[in-house]
Amino acid sequence: MLVFIYGGSGSGKSEFAEQYICNACGTDRDKLYIATMKESGEDGKRRIQRHRDRRRDMGFITVEKPVRPGELEDVKEYVLLECVSNLLANEMYETYDTDDTDASDSDHDDMGDGDRASTGAVIVEGILNDISDIERRSRLMVVVSNDIFSDGVDYPESVREYMKALADINKSLVKAADEVYEVTAGIAIKRKLL
Repeated sequence: MLVFIYGGSGSGKSEFAEQYICNACGTDRDKLYIATMKESGEDGKRRIQRHRDRRRDMGFITVEKPVRPGELEDVKEYVLLECVSNLLANEMYETYDTDDTDASDSDHDDMGDGDRASTGAVIVEGILNDISDIERRSRLMVVVSNDIFSDGVDYPESVREYMKALADINKSLVKAADEVYEVTAGIAIKRKLL
């Protein structure tokens, strides 16, 4: 079963996702938490620590996987992937060496917007395949993503390409999901159900 949860920054979508999966299987069962946010700057460190503190007693086994989550071998019955927007940014804008932990910008120094756009579809397909693979190996997979489409700002081409790729992923996940929830100000609204 696939559950897709989305909302704006600070909407409460992560808390809702964590509670959803705990309600489905309890806090005493092992649950895999795939964390995609890379630690950067003080704000990023605080945000990651806040998430870790909140889920400390929930029974999650956290794996930091900023790219290619489908490579994970040990997938539990219950999986939470948090979040697609970070995963996409990591895949689009950073290059990783073979151990997937260190970023290197050397391949992107002379990458223009057109080069990035041509790889966008490949990255989208790869992310969707990874999510589909993990879902097949689990009983319940909860996927969290951001809603970044309502501010009406005219962004540079590279940002618009990222937004298009995220929209493509989100639309595909909404279509594939058994349940979809939008979270606003901590309130979850069911948008699609079985």
